[in-house]
Amino acid sequence: MITLLVTASGAKITPLIGFMITGFECLSLGAVVLRITDAIRRPRLADLAAQRRERWEAVHPVLAGDGVEQDDD
Repeated sequence: MITLLVTASGAKITPLIGFMITGFECLSLGAVVLRITDAIRRPRLADLAAQRRERWEAVHPVLAGDGVEQDDD
């Protein structure tokens, strides 16, 4: 897209600059695709936090009278 805009404006691009712009465009597109894939496939952050909390509570039981309030979740 950047290459098309620069070419349409009539500016000359050296091969090295063209290669750098193309690489930047590919990396940008890859980052967008990766974000979309992560949003669709991976579990939500709240789910991961709940799993971690359950594992922690299984290993570290809360003893009565230690001053820690129980959460209603």
